[in-house]
Amino acid sequence: MKIRKRKKQSIDDIRGKVFDFDFQKEKDIYDYLCFGKVKRKRKKYLNENTKFYYYRDWKLYVLNKYINYEEEKLMEFSRYLNLLIRKIKPGKAYWNISISVYLTLILTETLDWIKEIQNTMAEPVSIEIYIAVSIIGLGAFAFVFYMIYSLVTPIWKDSNTENFLKDYKEIIDEMMKEK
Repeated sequence: MKIRKRKKQSIDDIRGKVFDFDFQKEKDIYDYLCFGKVKRKRKKYLNENTKFYYYRDWKLYVLNKYINYEEEKLMEFSRYLNLLIRKIKPGKAYWNISISVYLTLILTETLDWIKEIQNTMAEPVSIEIYIAVSIIGLGAFAFVFYMIYSLVTPIWKDSNTENFLKDYKEIIDEMMKEK
C-alpha cells in the first residue's frame, strides 16, 4: 500500500493565492529589474511584459496588478508583506552575529598555519617541498576565500529580498492612500 505524503500548505502559500502574489516569480522580476542574479531556469519564465529596465515600469506593473483591490484587501496585503519582512530579520541578525565569529576563527587559524609554515621554511628545504607547500598554501587561501564568500552571500540575498518586499509594500501603501 502506497502512502501519499501531504504537502502542508504554509500561511505564505494561502495568502499568496489570496493576494495573487507568487513570491518567487515577483522576486525574479524584481531581481531582473535590479540586474540581480536570476537563475537561467527561472529567467525563461519571464516574458517581455515582465522584463523591466526602469523602476517606474515595474511600479506600473504592480499598480495595474492590484488596481481592482478594495482598500481593506490592500491593507491586509500590506500587512502580509510586513510579515514577510519581519521573517527576514531574525535570519539576518543571526548571520551578522555569526559571521564575525566565523571570520575570526578562519583568519586566526590561517595566520597560525602561515606562521608554522614560515618556521619550517626557515630551515633549508628542497625545491620540491617548497613548491608543494606553495600549492597547498594557495589551495588553503582559495578555501578561506570560498568560506568567506559562503558566509557573506546569505546577508546579500536577505538584503535584496528585504528591499524587494519594502518596495512592493511602498507601492501598495501608496495605492491605499489614493483610495
